[in-house]
Amino acid sequence: MLYPLRMRVLLTGGTGFLGGFLISELTRMGIETRVFARATSDVSALEVDVVRGSFDDPGSLVRALRGVDVVLHAAGGGLGSAEAIYRSNTESTRALLAASKGTSLRRFVLVSSLAAAGPSRAHSPLSEVDPARPMSDYGKSKLAAERAVIAAGDRLHVTVVRPPAIYGPGDTRMLPLFRGAQRGVVPLVAPQGTLSIVYAEDVARAIGRAVAGEHESGRVYFLSAEIITRRELAESIGHAVSRRVRVASLPKTLLRALGVAGSVARAMGRTSLPLTVDKARDVTQEHQSCSAERIRAELGWVAEVPLEEGMKRTASDYRSRGWLLS
Repeated sequence: MLYPLRMRVLLTGGTGFLGGFLISELTRMGIETRVFARATSDVSALEVDVVRGSFDDPGSLVRALRGVDVVLHAAGGGLGSAEAIYRSNTESTRALLAASKGTSLRRFVLVSSLAAAGPSRAHSPLSEVDPARPMSDYGKSKLAAERAVIAAGDRLHVTVVRPPAIYGPGDTRMLPLFRGAQRGVVPLVAPQGTLSIVYAEDVARAIGRAVAGEHESGRVYFLSAEIITRRELAESIGHAVSRRVRVASLPKTLLRALGVAGSVARAMGRTSLPLTVDKARDVTQEHQSCSAERIRAELGWVAEVPLEEGMKRTASDYRSRGWLLS
């Protein structure tokens, strides 16, 4: 399944939440990893080669790509203006592809998102053959990045991986739900809506297979574990913090209003609010689920960490960091 030859991977997004899991997985696989990081990124905890630079600086990209076999592009962004989102997701991808011309690069793996495909239907998780209909600038920018990568398939082996919601130790996006669960109430939009969610360690294993596994160029792979309702998500978080929780149904109009407030705050230079108008377009979609049948059949990947176990590990990590009450 895996290439027997020695590989060197250039990883973007290595200082982020998922990036740490990707570095661990690539190291476990015996793959030499180089991280491309901004000048301001804290890389003190990384035990791999680091090249600093910017996607706006072609020279730094060429230096980072020197001697590299595979690019694993996991960097991106979903907050800020539409221009900033496209710059983080689409333009960064195009810059890497442009810089790779004339180098030793032979593979390009893009970490995209379920948002690039858009919402699913109640009892019909998305598959890779379904037409993409992203709802947000974030999803549209990821889809544009996917198309740029697929178009480079005439000179590179290219792969796109579309994770759904990711959770695990170190992630702060789900922290408010855990804190709500400790208080006994978890506020959610459309509690009966369905979603796919995957533990970060399982996501990293899937991406590792996309990096080094034998498969057809141009493939797009969804990742999914259990398909659950949001109410079941809240209940599993409650179990992880040893509380029986009540689910409070939030109206979509409230989330949209909070998104407007978040966007205005960001425009004024205040970035503490995690929701924006664009983010609200995604989180208010009732059904966000997908099928992992293709990656199971072609790369042999299945999620190994059950939801209850993953939530317990996440809660334990939050407590150890002082983010949750003990």
